[in-house]
Amino acid sequence: MKTGNPIGKLVAGLGEGTIQFAGGMGQLDVYDMGKAVYTLLTNLEAQAQFKV
Repeated sequence: MKTGNPIGKLVAGLGEGTIQFAGGMGQLDVYDMGKAVYTLLTNLEAQAQFKV
């Protein structure tokens, strides 16, 4: 955001940082979910915890 107003620059910077942080959280969740699924498929001890 091009502005001469320092408050405007601060708000624009905070908004951009929030968007990047949220995107990073989404990527982390996808990675963790994949890791969890892989563990459940390959680890008998992990599978045993979910058997009824």
